[in-house]
Amino acid sequence: MIRSILVAASGSGSDTPVFETALAAAQPSAAHLDFLHILPRMGEATVNTPHADFAMGRGATAVAERVRTEITRRSRAAERHFREFCAQHSLPVVDAAQPMMQTSASWQEICGDALECLTFRARHRDLVVMGRMKERDGLPSDLLELVLVRCGRPVLVAPAAGRDLSGPAVVAWKDSAEAARALAASLPLLKNAASVTLVAIGEDTAGSDADREGVSAAARQLAWHGITAEPRFMAGGRRNTADVLATVVAELRASLMVMGAYGHSRMRELVFGGCTQRFLNDAPVAVLLAN
Repeated sequence: MIRSILVAASGSGSDTPVFETALAAAQPSAAHLDFLHILPRMGEATVNTPHADFAMGRGATAVAERVRTEITRRSRAAERHFREFCAQHSLPVVDAAQPMMQTSASWQEICGDALECLTFRARHRDLVVMGRMKERDGLPSDLLELVLVRCGRPVLVAPAAGRDLSGPAVVAWKDSAEAARALAASLPLLKNAASVTLVAIGEDTAGSDADREGVSAAARQLAWHGITAEPRFMAGGRRNTADVLATVVAELRASLMVMGAYGHSRMRELVFGGCTQRFLNDAPVAVLLAN
C-alpha cells in the first residue's frame, strides 16, 4: 500500500499536472503527500543555465544576478502553488505522521545538490512523482533519469495534463527483474484501475512458449491480489516496442502505463534503452517506472 509520496515541486507550469497526478495516486489509500522544492546552489544553477559558460566580466555578473532572481522566483511560485493546491483540495497540512483517515500534505524547501536531496528523500518514501523537465530551471536536464536509477523507488512521471489514474492501465511485460519490480510497485494503482492489460511483445506473431507463458503467469499473479488482468501477446514486426505500446495505450484510452526501466552504465552514468527513453521523454499518460 502507498502511504507516503514524494512530490517534486518546480515552481513552473508543470506543478499543476504533477500535483494532480500525485493526488490521484494518493487518494485510494489516503497517502501523505510530501511536497519538496529544491533550491539549487548558485554553482549548479549557473552550470545548468543556457549560455552561462560564455559570459565574462559584466556579462557574468548579469548572468549571476539573473540566476539568483530566477531561483527566488521559482521558490516563491512553488510554495504558492502548494498552498493553492492544498486549499483547492482541502488537504490538511501536517508536520508529522498522522492516523491516515484522509490524504494530507507537507512542505519542504531545501538548498543543496538537487540529485542528492531528491535521492535521499525518495528512499524514505513509497513513491516519487515528478514531471518532465521542459524548462531549464537551474537543475540537471537528466535529473528525472538519474533519480529513477539511484533512488531505488518507483517513479511516477506525470503527463503534461494531470489526470485521474482510475481509467484503464497498460503494463508492459517481459520476464525481467525490472518488469517484475514495476508490476509489484504498481499493485496499489492497478487495484484502482478500470481495467488492466498486460502486454508482451515478440518478434513474430507466434511468439515463444516462454513469452506467452510469462505474460499469462503475470496475469495469474495479479489475480491473487484481486486484480483481473487481460494477458495480450503482440508481434512487433517492423514496428519498435515503443510504437506498439503507444498504440495499445491509445486504443484503450489508458490513464496509466507501467513498465520496467531498462538501463546500464558504461560510457555514461545512465543509458536507457529506446523504449524506456521514449516514454521518459514524452507520453500522453502517467508512466510508472521501476529500475
